[in-house]
Amino acid sequence: MAEKMIEIRDLCVSFPLDGKRTLEAVSHVDLSIFRGETMGLVGESGCGKTTLGRAVKGIVPISSGSVLYRGHDVARMSFSDRKRFQRETQMIFQDPYSSLDPRMTVREIVREGMKAHRLGTAREQNDRVDSMLELVGLNPEHANRFPHEFSGGQRQRIGIARALALDPAFIVCDEPTSALDVSIQAQIVTLLKEIQARMGLTLLFISHDLAMVKYVSDRIAVMYLGQIIELAEADDLYDHPQHPYTRALLSSIQLADPDAEARRVRIRLQGDVPNPIDLPQGCRFQGRCPNACPECRTKEHRLVAVSPTHLTSCSVGAAPL
Repeated sequence: MAEKMIEIRDLCVSFPLDGKRTLEAVSHVDLSIFRGETMGLVGESGCGKTTLGRAVKGIVPISSGSVLYRGHDVARMSFSDRKRFQRETQMIFQDPYSSLDPRMTVREIVREGMKAHRLGTAREQNDRVDSMLELVGLNPEHANRFPHEFSGGQRQRIGIARALALDPAFIVCDEPTSALDVSIQAQIVTLLKEIQARMGLTLLFISHDLAMVKYVSDRIAVMYLGQIIELAEADDLYDHPQHPYTRALLSSIQLADPDAEARRVRIRLQGDVPNPIDLPQGCRFQGRCPNACPECRTKEHRLVAVSPTHLTSCSVGAAPL
């Protein structure tokens, strides 16, 4: 069995609003990410995908539950182990325009982590910067330029080089292509897959682009209002979606075959996403679900296995596996 690189146990992340109310962004999430795999995380905007990724990386504090890295609870790590965790886990941010310091040159940006962790001499760090820029398809001769002198796709490559500079084992990719043109998106995704194969990386790939997530992921978790509502291998999820929300999401993907696209029935959800500050009792999807029953209004469903590799919190109306 593959090693568990990241193990998330009953994770909750809440943000206080006015002293009385709280916003529950992530609610009781259990998820394991195995060494060498790409775990896709999909869902609507505002469902908690980015918050979950940042909580795993340690950028936002968790309210309860735990995150384990290689079997060790991050919250209980010693100072030296915590520092190693920060070095071995990196993040590629969504916006290549705001995630790079405009006052720093590319060399300073990529080298910053190495300086913070005191890795190598100045010459070794500069050599590492040059090799990372070459790896992501940038000219090392441009390392003394500033971020505003590069295009959006080139800036995201700089962000990838920065993440790779510390030789990480695990990277959170937070919608790394959403701010880019479609033609550039394919280049960045292909680059990430090539680098992953070369360096043996483990990835958490967060996106709302369902077609792209299927292309890059080994397994996919579907998130709705802070909860994981379905988890399966990529092909299995797309071929046999079980949760009504997953089926609605996948029905929105445009098919390349015009005849198949014309025959397909698109599922249109009714109603609005509930207010995350005032969540309904029972299933959080009940108000938009075409298969909701009285039990859904009182009982909050948890993930159950419908096959050895496929978990869902609801399979009402789904085709049998």
